[in-house]
Amino acid sequence: MLRTAAVMSIALSASFGGFLFSKRLEMRVKKLEKILLLLSQIKTAIEFTADSVEGILSSLGDTCDLSLLPFVEDCRLKMIKGADFFSAWSEALAVRENVSQLKKEDVSLLLSFGAALGATDSAGQMRNCEMHERLFKERLEAAAADKKTLSKPVRVVGFLA
Repeated sequence: MLRTAAVMSIALSASFGGFLFSKRLEMRVKKLEKILLLLSQIKTAIEFTADSVEGILSSLGDTCDLSLLPFVEDCRLKMIKGADFFSAWSEALAVRENVSQLKKEDVSLLLSFGAALGATDSAGQMRNCEMHERLFKERLEAAAADKKTLSKPVRVVGFLA
């Protein structure tokens, strides 16, 4: 009886672990999609408005749903309190809860993007957005492939354990 309960407990734990890993892969894909949307919105705002980075970030919440990217709102709030953009951006990305499910390389790319945003003329900022869009598209494609190849097997292996 006790042995059966232990085996069931181990099987349920493995199954739950597989499920969590699968959900983590799925959330990373969703967050990378939102990052691409964010970059596109920022690029459009740079191209068609003469707004500052602070103004662009403030208006982003009105134009698209960024609830999966809490670092954007955190950055905006830090700027309202007087922080400069890059300090606010860096501090917001340093909070683990703001970037959960993202890999360190994803966060490094976001930091790289923020370092050049607002630091050059509008043409330079547009090129920065375009470059980071390409890099994040590559990361999204890799994440989607990981999700496709790893998600179901991990769930099944977890269930069979």
